[in-house]
Amino acid sequence: MRAFAAWLLVGAAYALGVLGALSIGVFALALAVVATVALVRRRDATQGLPGIVAGVGVVALAVAVMNRDGPGEVCTRTATSVSCADQWSPWPWVAIGALLIAASLAWFAARRRHMSMH
Repeated sequence: MRAFAAWLLVGAAYALGVLGALSIGVFALALAVVATVALVRRRDATQGLPGIVAGVGVVALAVAVMNRDGPGEVCTRTATSVSCADQWSPWPWVAIGALLIAASLAWFAARRRHMSMH
């Protein structure tokens, strides 16, 4: 299960690297590559490989949360200022995130079943 969690973090770093390519993405991608190399060198780490898909799904759900008031222009008011930003619809991100996490868990369960048979 620790290997699954480690790969989940790697998948999240890759997703952040792609989504944040113009800002922190370069650093996230570098971290993801280093972590991938470190994990591949461990004998038992590939058992948790489906976690990488779950990591991408978690980032998709995070994007959905950040856009929860969308779609459209959303304004935030304080006593001294108003700031507005365009937000996307969160529902495609929720669907993608849920599907990726469900697929990852199914893949992980199938791998564990297959390993226990041998």
